[in-house]
Amino acid sequence: MVAEKKKKGTVRVFSAIFTLLCLIAVSCFIWPPGSDKVGGPADNSSQAQAIDKILKKALEINSKTPLMIDKSTRLDRVSVEDQTIIYQATLVNLTVETAGGDIFKQDIGRFLAEKYCNNKYTRKALELGVKYGHEYSGKDGALLYTATITVENCRSEPFLHYL
Repeated sequence: MVAEKKKKGTVRVFSAIFTLLCLIAVSCFIWPPGSDKVGGPADNSSQAQAIDKILKKALEINSKTPLMIDKSTRLDRVSVEDQTIIYQATLVNLTVETAGGDIFKQDIGRFLAEKYCNNKYTRKALELGVKYGHEYSGKDGALLYTATITVENCRSEPFLHYL
């Protein structure tokens, strides 16, 4: 029961972070009515501009960090490496010892992939080549979990039907 409660809390934390990330993606994808292309025609120049806009928007979050996402999660920093947006967060109530071991590894990568792949804005960013990285640390600073979501996650089951 305790492990089940921790797992539900963990999923709630990831849901809160994902909601914040979706707001960023929505603000980056403004395209003309009737167009299904991100940022206009699908040429290399417009794709590069769209990617650049997404990465810059993500970094703007740093002006608000540290930011409590919910009572258990603090977003500490956003960084960009190449085309990967990396969200560094602290789970303020957990340490390696209290995290429950594999609870962060069970289904979290799949959960994040499902959220990114099923959201039309983050999916478009993934299709452009943007990657989403997550690094979660405990209150003691120890790294608890990392994940990187790419468009390849969307091309595997159960997401194939969204292509």
